[in-house]
Parts: sequence; C-alpha cells; structure tokens
Amino acid sequence: MADTTHIDVPGHGGVEQNAWAAALKVEPGEGAALGWLVGFSFFQGIVLASFYVASSALFLSTYGSEAIPWVYIASTFVASGTGALYYRVERCWTPSRLLWLTLFFVFLPIATWPFQTRSLKNVETRKSESGSF
Repeated sequence: MADTTHIDVPGHGGVEQNAWAAALKVEPGEGAALGWLVGFSFFQGIVLASFYVASSALFLSTYGSEAIPWVYIASTFVASGTGALYYRVERCWTPSRLLWLTLFFVFLPIATWPFQTRSLKNVETRKSESGSF
C-alpha cells in the first residue's frame, strides 16, 4: 500500500495524497494534467533523442568530425542573435503574434526539407567527384 499523507485543503475537507504528490505539492485536481504532461515529456524525449542521433549521424557522414568546432562556434552566434532579436520583438508584440512568429520559425525547417535534401545530394555529388570537399 502506498504511503499517504493527510492534508487539509480549504473548501475540500481532508484529502489523502500519496507521498510523491505531497512532495511535489500537487494540488487536488491537478493529477490528471500532471500525468499528461509527464507522458508528453517522456514521448517528446524519445522523439528528440531519435532526431539528435539521426541528425548527428547525417552531419558526421556528410562533413566529418573536423567541422564540429565550427558548428559550435556558428551556433553560438546564431543562438545569441536569435535570443537578442526575440527579446526586442517580445517587448513590442502581443503574445499571440509572438506565438505565430515562433510557430513560423518552427515550421520553416519542415517546409524547406525538400530543398535541404536536394542541396545535400549536391554536396555529396561534388564530394564524390572531387574526392574530397
């Protein structure tokens, strides 16, 4: 039997709560939403781990390990610039408009996937013709 803790909630009388819920300070009625969020995070983690494994393998097979430091340096500048731009836009746009902008930039890589794969094929063709890149 699970350990339970008796808590007094104003307007709800006494409520029995298990030790995990008490430790996480889960209020009555929040359990279902918390369960959905935990499940979502779990499955999102599986998808992200799969994506990162595949993208890392594709990157290494296309460019090799000598390009890794340059990618880290470039991503630092891109992330800093994007964060600074977001900060400026956030101050003058409504949250709704900002959400649509964020969704646009999340969707952009998906929409341009056919063009990206075509350019990767061109890189592979040039690489095989010249013997190196």
